[in-house]
Formats: sequence, structure tokens, C-alpha cells
Amino acid sequence: MLEEQLIGGAAFFFCGGLILWSLFTLGRMAATRHWHTTTGTITGAYIETDSDGDSTIQRPRVEYAYLVDGEPYFSRRWRMFNESEGHFYTVERGRRVPRYRRGSEVTVYYDPRRPQNATLQRPLFDPLVPVLLLFGIMGVAGAVVYLRELQ
Repeated sequence: MLEEQLIGGAAFFFCGGLILWSLFTLGRMAATRHWHTTTGTITGAYIETDSDGDSTIQRPRVEYAYLVDGEPYFSRRWRMFNESEGHFYTVERGRRVPRYRRGSEVTVYYDPRRPQNATLQRPLFDPLVPVLLLFGIMGVAGAVVYLRELQ
């Protein structure tokens, strides 16, 4: 009985966390729609390689500088979520090339209340977030039903 309660409780808290994360993420995505824009300059764009001996992970890194009201800022965030390698490249003349090149000008989206909070690619919509929210809601509901039946 105790083991079943622990499983139900763990499912409840995990799915509840999934709901909170999804709502937080949706809120951040919505907030970026009101962010201001400025022009920035790419100061670095490269693939960073981390290896622990057993596996190697490659992560794209983009660094850029921009001005807001004459104040200089520097950032490394180029996407709000999922900074995967696939979003780092674009296709030109049938070849995969880096989307960002050192010295190139870019549009920077920044939070007018906290200008140091910026990104190069504003998330419009990520279909995974509502799906995870739905799974979280279903999981919490299922855990509640499961725990009630144990009593």
C-alpha cells in the first residue's frame, strides 16, 4: 500500500511540475512578443565540443553585442529554448552554412525592462509545450484518481 502511494504521489508531483514548467514557458514565449528590437553585431559563432571520454556533445554558441539607449550589452543567448545544432544552420544554394557569422549584423530582441535579457530568435510557438501541458494535466488527474482508489 505504501509503495503504491509513493508511486501515485511521485506521479502527481512530477506531472504537477510539468504543468508549472509548461505554464512558465508559455508565459515567457508570450512575453517576448512585446520585446523591443535593436541591431547587434555577431562577435563569435562556433560549435563548442564537450567530451567526457565516453561521449562527445557539440553545442552551437553565438555571442553578440548590442546597444540599448546608448548602453552596451553582450549576450550568448540566441534562442529562448532549444539551442540545438539544427537551428544554428541555414541552407544557402543547397549547402548547410552557419546562420550567424562573426561581424554580421543581426536583429536583437530584448526585454525593455531588463535589456540584458535578449535573444536573436524570438519563439513564436513551440507545439511541444502545450502537448507537455496536456500530459501534465492528464497525469495529475490520473494520479488523483489512482490515489483516491487506494483509500
